[in-house]
Amino acid sequence: MALQAAGLAVRWITGGGAAVEAHSLLQENVGPTNVEDLATFIETIGPSRDDRAMTRMLCAFDDSGVLAVVVGARLGRLNAAMLLYSAVRKDMRRRGVYSALRARVVDALRGEDGRPLDYIISELEPEGILWRHYRQRWDAWIVPCEYRVPNTQGLTPKPLDLVIVPVEQRPGLGEIAEIVREVYEGVYRLVPADSSDEYLSVVQSIRIDGPETVA
Repeated sequence: MALQAAGLAVRWITGGGAAVEAHSLLQENVGPTNVEDLATFIETIGPSRDDRAMTRMLCAFDDSGVLAVVVGARLGRLNAAMLLYSAVRKDMRRRGVYSALRARVVDALRGEDGRPLDYIISELEPEGILWRHYRQRWDAWIVPCEYRVPNTQGLTPKPLDLVIVPVEQRPGLGEIAEIVREVYEGVYRLVPADSSDEYLSVVQSIRIDGPETVA
């Protein structure tokens, strides 16, 4: 395994100094406006989250501290998981570290309530590195809507692709509004989602021409 071969330690983190390090690494990798503020981040990864969004964060360490992190959540009202954040220190990229951490996080989320996952949701920059990774390695497709990150938790609203990797089955078009609602309410804690202009805009943009395969 890539992590063992590299001599890295791996731990599940729910708070403390390692969580602060992970937050800093995420800010360095994706930019401060694309990561929730530290207080909200600690709340997101903490053990006290309700069963609507059960979050797990896995970090890899070397002697200098946290060098990689993947955060995911099991969405309790959907038979699905969502990958929330990922980052790998620049000198450790392209060594299989991200894929190894991601696989362990997905396995953990799959076992949260004993049901197999139907699919895995991610928010990705169009044509970005991870977007291409999903295109090349997994049967990913883009949800047919104009998806946006909401204005909450210190995040900057921005358009992203909502990308889904089928595990057991691909969600139908009729499920898209439900998926977006669960992301906004379960992950971003905007309850009710209908109070968010971004949510209403996304739902109104859902197209009926079918999912777009990432190709």
